[in-house]
Amino acid sequence: MTQLDKLNSKNRKYYILNDLLNGEHLSYQALSDEYLVSRSSIANDIAWIREFISQDNLQISFDNDGSYIDSEEVAKQSVIKRVILENKDCGIDKLFLHPSLEEDVMKIIHNVLDKKSYRISDLYFENITLILAIYISRSKKGFKVNDFHNPKIPRIELANYPICNSLLRELEASEIYTFSEEEIRYLTYILLANGFDLVLKENRIESNLKEKVEKLIYDIGDEYGVDIGNDSKLLNDLLIHISQLIKRSRTNTTIVNPILKEIKINYGKLFGIVWYCIKNSSLSNEIFISDDEVGFITIHFQAAIERMQDQKQIYFVCPHGIGTSSLALTRLQNFLPSSCSVSVLSLNELKGKNLDKVQMIVSTTKLSKLSVPVVNVSPIIRDEDITRVMATLMKVSKNRYIKEKTCLRDMDPNIDFSILYLEDKEELDQDSILNKILDQVDFSSEMRRKEYLNSINEREKMQS
Repeated sequence: MTQLDKLNSKNRKYYILNDLLNGEHLSYQALSDEYLVSRSSIANDIAWIREFISQDNLQISFDNDGSYIDSEEVAKQSVIKRVILENKDCGIDKLFLHPSLEEDVMKIIHNVLDKKSYRISDLYFENITLILAIYISRSKKGFKVNDFHNPKIPRIELANYPICNSLLRELEASEIYTFSEEEIRYLTYILLANGFDLVLKENRIESNLKEKVEKLIYDIGDEYGVDIGNDSKLLNDLLIHISQLIKRSRTNTTIVNPILKEIKINYGKLFGIVWYCIKNSSLSNEIFISDDEVGFITIHFQAAIERMQDQKQIYFVCPHGIGTSSLALTRLQNFLPSSCSVSVLSLNELKGKNLDKVQMIVSTTKLSKLSVPVVNVSPIIRDEDITRVMATLMKVSKNRYIKEKTCLRDMDPNIDFSILYLEDKEELDQDSILNKILDQVDFSSEMRRKEYLNSINEREKMQS
């Protein structure tokens, strides 16, 4: 970047962050003089940095020489990874990591995976690439990780993890970096936390983890009002994810969730319940609870909830012959969402059917009045027919949603209000609003209310 780029207000905070991560003590006045801006502008930059690094549990400290980051190197590398992931296309990433090193590491990982016919998700692949490239880059600059003897990290036998071992040896063979034996063991553990050598065997899962995860599934299902305790896929997926999360927590490494904002918007209620239940579970002492990780776990639970939901059952009545009904059915199915299951019936078959779980009936012939909506269509299903079918489906779905919502408001102890009316403007502070909301909830006890309020305040504190 040019000096002009450095003075740009959008880039300035990243240059300051880079200096702080490199161990420098920075005073507001010196920064003001260097970047030709006011001290208040520098104060805003520092405030942004403080909030940004808090996502990886780092803080800014102060002494007579100025502001600095007092943290272990591994946590600083997590911050660098977050910066790179959020600034891939604007050049800021080059300030923290040389692109050629990242590309070299990526090629070697690709080659090792191809040789072993092994596949990992794109998210884990990118995460591993950045972890190794940043580790190598920082080590070459003299910023070493000294956490090799962390008592939380069990000693592992490298022979049991051949893919991890092959990758690190390939990096050495390419003369990118020479690892010590301690570094190889440490990085192998980090690779295991990110999907390498992933084989779900009993001896690779913490002995009591299954019991804890089963309890977590029960608690979240109970809070949300769904029975997901028998979902074996959810249990297996969470065992894998939380097993890796425990490893990441032991090494203070993190994964940035690229869809966190969307998860909070679309599944906000479930996200809050997952966060609350994890925080109050026996797992809270073993894992670092961040919004990124809670977001990933929320997706597992949302998938389980959607697996529970019955498909929308639609009957299609067409007495005009096999050819005509086949053509009409194909056209109908092309437009209906995948959550709809269409069954073809004759008039006689329809007479004996229970319609309790049927959303609607599409028919090419007029029917007598039934207990579910009926949409009459042409045998060849014209565009206007499709429009009426979709409109009816949306109306039925909306009515069903409102009915379920009304039941939930009467039964569900979780907060789910779209509008909260405040009469007095003096009440517009956070504590007053939270208490006013909680007043609407029928908690089983005052202790339960306090626990819920404390969990909200604690989460807010973590992000501030």
